[in-house]
Parts: sequence; C-alpha cells; structure tokens
Amino acid sequence: MESSRTETGAETQNGERPLPRGLESVSHLFLSNGSAGRRTSFPDPPPTGVKDPPAAVVLSRGQPLPRAQLLALLKGAPAALEEGMKWMDSDIPCDVPGNIELLALDTANNLAIIEVDDNPNDGFLLRGIGHFDWVARYAPIVRQMHQGQVINLALQPRLFLVAPDFTPAFRCALRHITSIQIQCMKYHCIALPGGTGVFFEHL
Repeated sequence: MESSRTETGAETQNGERPLPRGLESVSHLFLSNGSAGRRTSFPDPPPTGVKDPPAAVVLSRGQPLPRAQLLALLKGAPAALEEGMKWMDSDIPCDVPGNIELLALDTANNLAIIEVDDNPNDGFLLRGIGHFDWVARYAPIVRQMHQGQVINLALQPRLFLVAPDFTPAFRCALRHITSIQIQCMKYHCIALPGGTGVFFEHL
C-alpha cells in the first residue's frame, strides 16, 4: 500500500496527516510530554534587585543664628513657615513698642504678621499681640500702602511668633487665647558642611 503523501508529495513517517506549513516548528509547544517526548521550559524571570535602605545621617546642633540673619532668612523664604506664604513688607513702624518685623500674605491673601525673638521670654507674646492689634485696626491703610498686592480684609490677620523656645508662662497664656490665630514656631539650628541650616517646628 502506498505511503500517504503531503501536499508537496513528501511521505510521512507515521501515516498521520502533516501539520500545515509553518506549524511544524512550534507544534511541540502544544503537545504533552508523552506525545511529543519533549518539554519546553521557560526561563525564570531575573531576580528583582533589592535596594539598600537610605543611609541615616546624624545631625548635630549648629551655632545660633543672629537675629538679623534669621529675619533675612524668613524675608527671603517665608514659605519655610507655611507653604505658599509670600513676603510683603518688613520693619514697619507703628504706635506700639517696636516695629513690625515682617508682614506677609498667606495663600488666601490674608495678612500675616511675623515676629522673631532669639531668646524665650514672656514679653514676646505681648509684643506680638500689640502688633496684631495695630495691623487689625489699620488694615485698610496697610492695603492702601501696598496697592500692588491683593489683600483679603474679610479675614482676620494671622500672627506668627518664631523663637528657639517658649517659656512655661508663655505656653500657659497661649492656651487661653482663642480670639486670635497665633502660630508659634520653634526654630532649630543644624550644623551643615556649608554653614547652618534652620528647621521650623510647630509648637
């Protein structure tokens, strides 16, 4: 009996109809080990690299900044106290003791008074409240003096008090003041290779 032939006339070895052209080379992928006598293994995925944890850095206390240098730092970067805050004016004379050191605007265009002290003292709170009162009373004049700025007078001014620390009497009095938005910020001086860094912390 004649051997069965393919479409091209070639004989098959086992009498089965040959696969269509192009499938012979991949047919073993679809056959079991028993029928094909071979197994295709896929390479294991390469192991993912495990990243080392970031190195820890030991920080040490830096030299205290002079008051003038700290004021210059806040004047150039008021957003260090609150994101989006921008400087507006500084060293503003008023009819209460001491000039208003810094005046800024927050993201709502609300006036923000920034007062700085380089030592903890109880009088710092009274000085800040006195400057707050002056700005609140003369807010329309402040807006007229800064016509290039958009100032929202519908909101009460805010008071930021910045110092290396605050006395127990200061903290006690602060807990009973609810009619004014007072933000107390402690600053920490950190030694860096190129100088001194400053970190601000909410009280």
